[in-house]
Amino acid sequence: MKTRLLLFTTLILGMSVSVFAQSFSYQSSSLPELSRSSMDIADYDGDGDLDLVVGGMLDSFGAATYLFENQEGTFVETDVELPAISDGVVLFADVDMDGDMDLFLSGNGNTEPFTALYMNEGGSFTSADISVTPMGGNTDAAFGDYDKDGDLDLLVSGNDETFLYNYDEGEFTSVAHPFVNLNYATTKWVDYDNDGDLDLALAGELGAVPATRIYTNVDGEFEESGIVLQDVMSGDMAWGDYDNDGDKDLAIVGFDEYLTGKTMVYRNDGDGAFKNLSVNILGVSKSTADWGDMDNDGDLDLLVSGSCDDCGVLMTSIFENDNGSFSDIFPGFQNTERGDARFADYDNDGDVDVLVFGQNLGGDYLSLVYQNDARDNSYHANEAPAKPANLSVDNLGNEVVLSWSAASDDFTPQNSLTYNVRVGTTPGGDEIINCMSGGDGALLLPGMGNANQSLSLQLTHLPVGTYYWSVQTIDHQYHASEFTDEQSFSITATGIDHPENEMAVYPVPFTNSLTVKAPGADFKQAVLMDLTGKTILQKEIKGSQATFNTAALTQGIYILQMQSEKEMISRKIVK
Repeated sequence: MKTRLLLFTTLILGMSVSVFAQSFSYQSSSLPELSRSSMDIADYDGDGDLDLVVGGMLDSFGAATYLFENQEGTFVETDVELPAISDGVVLFADVDMDGDMDLFLSGNGNTEPFTALYMNEGGSFTSADISVTPMGGNTDAAFGDYDKDGDLDLLVSGNDETFLYNYDEGEFTSVAHPFVNLNYATTKWVDYDNDGDLDLALAGELGAVPATRIYTNVDGEFEESGIVLQDVMSGDMAWGDYDNDGDKDLAIVGFDEYLTGKTMVYRNDGDGAFKNLSVNILGVSKSTADWGDMDNDGDLDLLVSGSCDDCGVLMTSIFENDNGSFSDIFPGFQNTERGDARFADYDNDGDVDVLVFGQNLGGDYLSLVYQNDARDNSYHANEAPAKPANLSVDNLGNEVVLSWSAASDDFTPQNSLTYNVRVGTTPGGDEIINCMSGGDGALLLPGMGNANQSLSLQLTHLPVGTYYWSVQTIDHQYHASEFTDEQSFSITATGIDHPENEMAVYPVPFTNSLTVKAPGADFKQAVLMDLTGKTILQKEIKGSQATFNTAALTQGIYILQMQSEKEMISRKIVK
């Protein structure tokens, strides 16, 4: 019966491919055929196109890692020698903040577990001495500035361990954290609650069962969010604003506790509420997922690849987003598992293509490049978004809030645009906030901007001096606008004019709610005003604190004021 089911499924898929597969064409390439693989895509040489690093198993006995330079849409192998990695992770990241992409690798080597960092020095890569524990296979890693000090910190999870490393002045230091120790892990930094700092999502095997966790960042410390999601392992997570409502939604793939493949899409409704959409997508494990706007219609579609173990088939396909409903476009891709699949505009023609590594049902190792072809009259190449406008600086001693107005784009709705901020101590520099963009504004590392969907960015503990900054807009295709004309501001004193240390306010920036804690029992009233002094919200302080419902407020700068019979204190705060 299972054989008949498989034949029937194959026939249906074949019929569907022949009828509907008109949008992607297979491209021959010199890429190595790899399984148990990981890849990353970035412009490491700064020439305006996306290059590729990939590591995995060449056969049952040996692994390899390759760096490819993109030469006018053709991936050409470089002579850069990198250690062999499989069952792990390869990542581009500008760790030393010098404006080019460095390389991080972690996984199984051919003889022993291997974790390494290679610094990019004019296109040559040199091994760096780092204090990071070798992790071996079944691991994942992610870079992100969780403490908002301007440099990239590192999270590595796998082999029943999870490490958080704080990066400062060339050194990675392991720091305490509350995260679960996982095997077969996947990890993603994400600002899921839109409060201006990076939270953490983890999934993998915890003991003998799968686990999925989200940890909320509260002033650089993490606490478990309590958000209940499908527990998975041996899979992937992908964050993206598929419904264009201004927050990030979540796709999850992998094994559940019964070793059944799952594919889930959760809508982020704010305040920690995630709704399972119950999408009609084949559940997969040994899998990967990615969001991208494949048809340039302004919303995110979903790429899924993996194994349906209980029905005996593999899948690699794109599910088109039609107003929040997902349907298979049957692009005719080779079905794979145990690999990696990504959207990427490798040929720079204004639409996202697809790269796939993995193995098929017969165990053959594959490398596949699919070019996104024109989609008749409904298709248009994606143009760069507009630059932000109305840049302003609110200077509060050694704390500043940089803000701007929302931009626009030809396809991506305004709510879903993200923003990338550059801040330096020299004109054109990025010594304080690295934007990972080239001189022409093109992203070196495709992704959301470092300010995410916020229209402001808060910087604290700045020393006395003059600073230079500008902002660019990024759309769903990770196509970036030019940077705005450079602005500057000066820090002349490090003292805070208002008694902020006496008033506890969180979160900062705030989103749907704002809590203020009074410095003493005499304070009975909390008032939230706009910059003109007009009262927006007013709350009685009970039990030393008050909480405002701020969901209806627009993004911007507000004044928070607390009053007692003897004094009044206030501070500016950002949504």
